[in-house]
Amino acid sequence: MAACSILTELLKEERFNGINFSEWRRKIGYVFHKDGLLPLLTSRPPNPPTINTHQVLKDAYETWHNKNQSAMNIIFATISDSFVMEYKNFVCVKDIMESMKKKYDTPNEAQRIIRMRNLMRCKMDYHTNVGDHLRKFKSCIKESERDGHSYDEVTQMTMFVRSISPSWETFVANLMAKDASTTVEEITFFMKGEEQ
Repeated sequence: MAACSILTELLKEERFNGINFSEWRRKIGYVFHKDGLLPLLTSRPPNPPTINTHQVLKDAYETWHNKNQSAMNIIFATISDSFVMEYKNFVCVKDIMESMKKKYDTPNEAQRIIRMRNLMRCKMDYHTNVGDHLRKFKSCIKESERDGHSYDEVTQMTMFVRSISPSWETFVANLMAKDASTTVEEITFFMKGEEQ
């Protein structure tokens, strides 16, 4: 049951975004453990069967293939779309995780610096929808808070307004002029309504 709720959380809010690798990997580990997929992360795949391969080996390969495919589906469902494109040509979940570890699992002090920099550089692209940007922004806040930083509502609001696309600046300024105590969630609610 816990693995199911973790997977739901990963699908909803905690998708891998390039800066939250340690937390994402920990949660994926719970899901893989529950589904019996952890051995895929440490062992090489069996050789693909040939015509003359014994049936037991063919069955073992098919079992591995099905589990590997399940694990890859879980990974692709819990990472941002841009990362799916980066890893979609990998054949083995072990190779995906090793590649991600090399690229995104940096030492702790460097992680703190990277997370703070990512929060300060969090900007909404012109083509990004409001919900995706809010998830990215909240993820950056959470990652930074894990390092001991804290941000009150006013600070978060200031940072969020600074991060939005210039095409939204007038809309948000008008909204905030009506109510200076508007929260990030309220602004994104109105932005989503305007977006449709």
